[in-house]
Amino acid sequence: RAALNAREAGFDGVQLHGVVLGQGGTMVVLAHEYPDSLCGWFPYAGELARDGARVLLFDQRVKGTRLDLDVVAAVEKARELGARQVVAMGASLGGAATLVAAGRDCFAVSGIVSVSGETDLRAVGRGVPPLYAVPFERHVTAPLLVVGSKDDPLVDEAAVNSLLAR
Repeated sequence: RAALNAREAGFDGVQLHGVVLGQGGTMVVLAHEYPDSLCGWFPYAGELARDGARVLLFDQRVKGTRLDLDVVAAVEKARELGARQVVAMGASLGGAATLVAAGRDCFAVSGIVSVSGETDLRAVGRGVPPLYAVPFERHVTAPLLVVGSKDDPLVDEAAVNSLLAR
């Protein structure tokens, strides 16, 4: 288990919890989709750990508009645990939070992966915090892999191309 404290990272004090799997100098930080939890990542995290990476899975806060701070706190925790290289990866809402964190909070990572990470969640309701990555995307400096598909209802090929163009 890993306790992540957004206050320790200089943020808003939200206490988060996570799990670390595997060993190695490279750590992959996994931000989950909504309304899932870190448990949704376990099969993939197990594969990464078997392939030699360390993995930090964490539960994001359930309320608030700064899910990006949760990603930053997880990246900081990865460094605190001795990771030499950190890759931040998120799916759907976690992908959106990772994109915002990479641009707005300008954290230093070795790479960013956004899997069906929407760039504009301002219109989404039902308790999902709004995230809008577009104004911050130009500030992303780490290598970026954006995963979407032609038939993905959240991030189709046009959305991926638009993000990469920005």
